[in-house]
Amino acid sequence: MPKAEANFYSYRCFFDLRPARINDRCRQVIDYFYEYVRSLQPPYQLEIDGFAQDYGRESNNLRLSMMRAQAVARELERLGIPHGILHRQAYGSQDLLVPGTTQDPQNRRVEMVIQHR
Repeated sequence: MPKAEANFYSYRCFFDLRPARINDRCRQVIDYFYEYVRSLQPPYQLEIDGFAQDYGRESNNLRLSMMRAQAVARELERLGIPHGILHRQAYGSQDLLVPGTTQDPQNRRVEMVIQHR
């Protein structure tokens, strides 16, 4: 499930058209991520990166991607991950997984990244 490279793992959570609502599939990915994080030994850093599709104004896409990152971070906090180790970042429509399509759900996502130090 996670994308692994060098010193980090990344889990992707995709969103429906509703702005920052966590669907059942996304909740499953968050649960997998949480269980994996619980098994880790520090030091590590958790990044919660929000993305939006390439539609409309970029200022709105940035706001929407931050709302998604915050929704996932809140869910992780509810599960028990401390607020202070979750670093949220909004990327708007930068780094599209499927360029040239405004409606592809892969562009409406949050990436949960574990970076080992």
